[in-house]
Amino acid sequence: NLDKLQAKEERIEKEFQQIRSQMSSAQEAQMSPELQAKRDEYIKNKVQIQKDRREEKKAHQGRVDLLKANIFWSNILYMPLGVIVIGLFVFVWRKQQTKAR
Repeated sequence: NLDKLQAKEERIEKEFQQIRSQMSSAQEAQMSPELQAKRDEYIKNKVQIQKDRREEKKAHQGRVDLLKANIFWSNILYMPLGVIVIGLFVFVWRKQQTKAR
């Protein structure tokens, strides 16, 4: 999704550069209402795309942070639990071995 937003931003930037290259600096100061509308639309689109990219990055970082937290807590909880279960199994097994003698 970030790639799509990046591509869209690049496409809009390219279109705007084409419009600017067609005008001289003197013409830029006296733009027609049509060109002003295109420029305003470009700026609005660019701002929206940047906002969407920021939101997408935030959502992605949230998913990464959640995954990190899950891994962290699983290491803290499941490893000691695994050691306890194995210890109990060994305890019961050795107890049965000594009973058999």
